Amino acid sequence: MTVEIRNLRKGSLHNSMCNRLRHIKMLPCLSIVQALEGAYEVRLDNGSLQWVEAGAAFIAPRYVRQDITHYVSESSGYMSARWIFLEVTVEGAYLEDVFELPPVFPDPGIPRRFFEDLFASDDGCDSMIAAYRLVQALLPLAKRKERLPDGMRDVLSFLRIHFREKITIRQLADILHLSESAFYPVFRRYSGQTAVSYLNTLRLTEAASLLKSTRSTITEIAGASGFSNVFYFSNQFKKQYGCSPRTYREQDL
Repeated sequence: MTVEIRNLRKGSLHNSMCNRLRHIKMLPCLSIVQALEGAYEVRLDNGSLQWVEAGAAFIAPRYVRQDITHYVSESSGYMSARWIFLEVTVEGAYLEDVFELPPVFPDPGIPRRFFEDLFASDDGCDSMIAAYRLVQALLPLAKRKERLPDGMRDVLSFLRIHFREKITIRQLADILHLSESAFYPVFRRYSGQTAVSYLNTLRLTEAASLLKSTRSTITEIAGASGFSNVFYFSNQFKKQYGCSPRTYREQDL
């Protein structure tokens, strides 16, 4: 089995002002987050609520809604954490498309061991080696999903590449050589959601990133993310993230 890490970023948090702060986000990458002081309360999509105490780590697949509440340590008064963002492929497909990942590591010792190596050095080679070892330890904990047909892989790839453009159901159905009515249940079976919902997730994730990384207006960001109507964009954003685009931009975390 060929495993490749295409991108790796790491970061950390040390904050005394985030107690009970709730943050909702989606990221276009796999996230592995370890609490060092304090704790997280995490729900991924519609899954069960997970309590992630100091030393433990949660695992958030790409494009999954992360509903996170921060709790500072009672002894220190701080919330400390560290995380890695990475893109992992298995035989050319994204890890999350091939395997169902556990929401948390059942043994806190697994992420602790590899995170120490990941953050011990600024050398990119050392960090990448530690990341591969962490993924190697994660794979036995994952459950292989039903294999996507090649045509469905092409549909998802098309959406990920062209989500900023106008896309019709007819275009997607043509990739699978299906009628529009036959396309709907096939897409839901393999993705777990409708094509419109999947497309909106891609666009909203892009918009959230632009809100944090640019000074573009809300209208400009809506258009750059693929939304032709700024009011529809704002409504969908609030449904997904629990706040308006403007409020999301102002959040520190």
